[in-house]
Amino acid sequence: MSNVIERLDMVRLLTQVIEYLPKLFAALVVVVVCWLIYRVTRAPLAGLLERAGLHRTLQLFLENIEDRVWQKLAQHTADPPPVDGHSQHGPSGLHGPILGPDQG
Repeated sequence: MSNVIERLDMVRLLTQVIEYLPKLFAALVVVVVCWLIYRVTRAPLAGLLERAGLHRTLQLFLENIEDRVWQKLAQHTADPPPVDGHSQHGPSGLHGPILGPDQG
């Protein structure tokens, strides 16, 4: 374990973490906007369904769809696809080796 710690290129690691922060911030903004849209539209849509005389089962179906969309959004946010299609990039989205160029 200490061998790996000695081989870490801390400057590159820190640079990649700092480069990742705007992506994280953007993802949080998207989640907050989607949540606000959800909170604003849920009650009016439920009222509209009720006034239209639609069956409660349809309301439950639509709520189930909402739940699945939120689950997929959370799953995608937690584990986004690799940026360049290579499987060695994990969910963190950091690119390239963290080890120094002569230590690989």
